[in-house]
Amino acid sequence: MQQYLHFTSLEDAQKIKETEHLLPSSIVQGAIYAVAVGGYPSPGVQLTKLGRVSSRDTAVLFTTQELPDVAFPEEVIWHVDRLPIMVLDILSVEEGLKLLDGSISVDEDDHLLIPVTEKDRRMEREREQGQLREFIKICLTTF
Repeated sequence: MQQYLHFTSLEDAQKIKETEHLLPSSIVQGAIYAVAVGGYPSPGVQLTKLGRVSSRDTAVLFTTQELPDVAFPEEVIWHVDRLPIMVLDILSVEEGLKLLDGSISVDEDDHLLIPVTEKDRRMEREREQGQLREFIKICLTTF
């Protein structure tokens, strides 16, 4: 089962361990963020946006039965109101960053090659279909 990291404060890490769930971001509504172990470290993405926490000096290592909707090298996203998790460990930020070693492969669209929901695949197909329609429209008006 894929493991993930959620960077937060030590105080919030303890609350997450007690409640065994993550809540949506206070910055971006309706999205829960983490990083896949084996993804890429990007402190500007993972550590600087504080939202409701006072710091992001702690990493919660966890697993979940829920597949993410989107998986990028520097973050994975679930579009749910609450994410049930199993906390494996609470680590220092330095220990957490060491687990982001780039060991998971990335496809040509900069997505991690890990399982994601069908919703992400559907959104990707819709984006590709929109690009194809735009290309056809340009071809038809040009020739």
